[in-house]
Amino acid sequence: MKEVYRVLKRKGNAAVCFIPRESAWGKHYIEKGKQEHRIYRYARFLSFDEVIELLEVSGFVIKKIVSTLRFGPEEEPILEQPREGIAVGGFVCIEAEKNK
Repeated sequence: MKEVYRVLKRKGNAAVCFIPRESAWGKHYIEKGKQEHRIYRYARFLSFDEVIELLEVSGFVIKKIVSTLRFGPEEEPILEQPREGIAVGGFVCIEAEKNK
């Protein structure tokens, strides 16, 4: 995150999108990694709080949080609109601004 911060212009924005470790999707992919899945065995999943901390420690200010995939990997997929302000889904995007 520090490198992203360094290369951004003053007041520039970064979008960080990820699958939270604590979500049903994160747990699903972590389990696939333990089963030696060719991609997920190399993946490193972070918690929502860890990503927020990385951004803030690097000097970013959180501007917006949006999440989706509120159903689990074993559930019937549903069409849903992303929700702003809360990180309850299996896919989260954070807009953060360089504060200097």
